Amino acid sequence: METAYHEYKNPFFKNLIAEGKAEGEANALLVILEARKLPVSEEDRRTITSCTDLDQLGEWLRRAVTITDVAQLFD
Repeated sequence: METAYHEYKNPFFKNLIAEGKAEGEANALLVILEARKLPVSEEDRRTITSCTDLDQLGEWLRRAVTITDVAQLFD
């Protein structure tokens, strides 16, 4: 069975998909920080989970692998 790719053109669905991607990136970021045993404050957690900018989340993900303190994530 072949899976077809369908690009949604409706703005509602495009936004919904983008929100899902951002949520996944934010969750991945929190998993990395947890795996590295870096404590995440509730304020930092809210900042991460409320972010919908995929570019920003991507930058934070790249930083998360080298930082020694979560505050460095937002520098």
